[in-house]
Amino acid sequence: MHVGFRWFRRFTELGQLEVQSGVNLSPGVFMILTSALMIIFAGRSRSAMGTSGLIGAFGLPNRGFLFSIRPAAICLVLLGLGGVVLWGFGFSPQSSKTSWSGVIVNSVLNLCVAMVLVWLLRLNSNTPSPRGRRLDKSLLTLFLLIAIAPTCWALLNHAEIAPKLWTVFWVLIGSGFGEELFFRGYVQGRLNLVFHRRWSLWGTRFGPGLFLAAALFGAVHVLNSVDYFSGVYHFQWRHGLSTMTTLYFGFLREKTNSVLAPALVHGFGNLGARMSGMFA
Repeated sequence: MHVGFRWFRRFTELGQLEVQSGVNLSPGVFMILTSALMIIFAGRSRSAMGTSGLIGAFGLPNRGFLFSIRPAAICLVLLGLGGVVLWGFGFSPQSSKTSWSGVIVNSVLNLCVAMVLVWLLRLNSNTPSPRGRRLDKSLLTLFLLIAIAPTCWALLNHAEIAPKLWTVFWVLIGSGFGEELFFRGYVQGRLNLVFHRRWSLWGTRFGPGLFLAAALFGAVHVLNSVDYFSGVYHFQWRHGLSTMTTLYFGFLREKTNSVLAPALVHGFGNLGARMSGMFA
């Protein structure tokens, strides 16, 4: 998969246009296509699972979009609070990628967020009340407003709209949904079928698949700067260690039985990191 999108960006006109524009959509597209093919193949090889069993096993949306809104919002708030704490102690977002001390501190923060998140989600009811549904709809509206804010700013300031739209699209769909469908959907789901979800923490069942999927997620991000066809083999070890500890993605997937919640956190977290540049 990694070789495939590198080949696409190196040897196709569309891929070279993507590189020139600064858009990073092709990795997410390759992950979505790979996940779809592997899930279909897994479904045929496990026909006894049935459609509903297949959907649940690979974290495909089966409970409605609103069910994922509140857990995702809680996680984003925790990450924001953690970021404020780190900023107060002098750790900038950039230091978490460029220095080993920043990476280690950020990793510890991620682990703490994962634990606090699981503890808080034990209170999240599987049967939402009318008040809960209203809250979820309000949170959904907030997410939509955040997504369209850069485009609205461009309209009001007579700036180019297309770059804003493309950035929001690839960050939310390619980076957010694409990566989560592959790592938390297919990979974690497949590992759960093999190793089972044998442990429980505050009402959330999980297994070795959660940690193995997180490790693979980090390992792939080590290859961010590797380009086989250009002879570039620069490994981003710090970035890999940092992303490997984003266990809250895996816990969200297990708690909601869907990749939608981690996709929202992943997408809107990345979008938030780019917001200042999008309003320039």
